[in-house]
Amino acid sequence: MAGGSSGATLASGQAYLDNFLVNTAECLDWPPRTDLDVDGYIDVYDLEIMAANWLMAGDGDFDNNSSVDFIDFTELALAW
Repeated sequence: MAGGSSGATLASGQAYLDNFLVNTAECLDWPPRTDLDVDGYIDVYDLEIMAANWLMAGDGDFDNNSSVDFIDFTELALAW
């Protein structure tokens, strides 16, 4: 047998893996859509962008209902 952990004795909390590729950003859906300024953080600067578009269509309208509102703010707050 080639590769893997076949026949290996593993201690608790150990695992041996091979033949796979991890694209961390893809796994995390990076950047998150709530990171409006795409700086890697969900913070007051993203809130500032939402506030500039409050009750209008624009950045921060996560549910695409043509208005940045409390539903969108809730999504930002949950990601913060």
